[in-house]
Amino acid sequence: MGKLILITLFLSFALGQNVHATASIEGRYWTDDRKGIIEMYLEGEEIKGRILWRSSPLLDSKNPDPGLRGRSVIGVTFLTGFTEKGDAWKGGRVYSPDNGRTYRGKLWLEDDGQILKMRGFIGVSLLGRTASFTRLTASESVPEGK
Repeated sequence: MGKLILITLFLSFALGQNVHATASIEGRYWTDDRKGIIEMYLEGEEIKGRILWRSSPLLDSKNPDPGLRGRSVIGVTFLTGFTEKGDAWKGGRVYSPDNGRTYRGKLWLEDDGQILKMRGFIGVSLLGRTASFTRLTASESVPEGK
């Protein structure tokens, strides 16, 4: 009986941690090369991501819409349509300004919510690439300019 109570308490704690971790995806993250910052935000039931800052200017020159090719990538919402499914966010789309393509994607948190993982793929998840983003610390802010 004591083991059952211990297991129940452990599972309650673990599930509670997952709920808390999934609720904390909103925030600002460094790109893996620390040359950019993205912001994850909730809009309705959907998680989205936009580019907040880059160390060097970049135009959206590969955009399939010729009318958008002269715009800066700063402010571009590149993650859309993600909804929470357990301990991940799925069903979304990932726009890549590097090549102008849009991929299917999924998101999840690691390291107590400090690392955001994003997998973009074509068709099935095996045919894709995973990027890592590191949450900005409380003492960090978005650099000025660019």
